[in-house]
Amino acid sequence: MKTTRINTGIYKITKGNRTFQAEKTYDGQWMLTEFIDNGVGFGVDQEYLNHFLDLKSCKICVELYM
Repeated sequence: MKTTRINTGIYKITKGNRTFQAEKTYDGQWMLTEFIDNGVGFGVDQEYLNHFLDLKSCKICVELYM
């Protein structure tokens, strides 16, 4: 699993061939989404997974979700 800082409050988490994004929201929680290929070849869609209290919880979820 690899975590990369994209910008302030936005992190990309990669595990295997799956990519997730953790983004800090206005209320201080972290929203976790997964990038999914839409199958058409024109890009990717984001699928919402859940909100968490911190970035560490997002990483734990990715570790267990995979």
